[in-house]
Amino acid sequence: MFTVDNVEVGLKISENLVNNIQNYKDLYLYLKSIGLEFEEVTEDMKSLKGMKFALTGEGPMKRSEIQKLIEAKGGDVGSVGKATTFLVTNDPESNSGKMNQARKLGVNVINYEALFNSYLKG
Repeated sequence: MFTVDNVEVGLKISENLVNNIQNYKDLYLYLKSIGLEFEEVTEDMKSLKGMKFALTGEGPMKRSEIQKLIEAKGGDVGSVGKATTFLVTNDPESNSGKMNQARKLGVNVINYEALFNSYLKG
């Protein structure tokens, strides 16, 4: 991914640009000339590789955007199951179906603040 004036360009667009750079050389040179910074994402930067998250409750942004952030760092997002690393919630005391399933399976529960401060920062 890359940013322009603190606006992040999505993973699919940036991957398409990088994978087809030979077709976009003029665009690439123009974007660099106006200050666009490109950052290579390597496998060792994917700090959530092998981790699975389930999301419940209202987060600080759309759930689809949170999912994209997790996936960009190599994590997976899905339903609560035996392989789930964390259930992320806005209310750890909830009695929702996902919370009850997480408790039953012994899945770790964290709030959205912990997700962003500990796993999605940087």
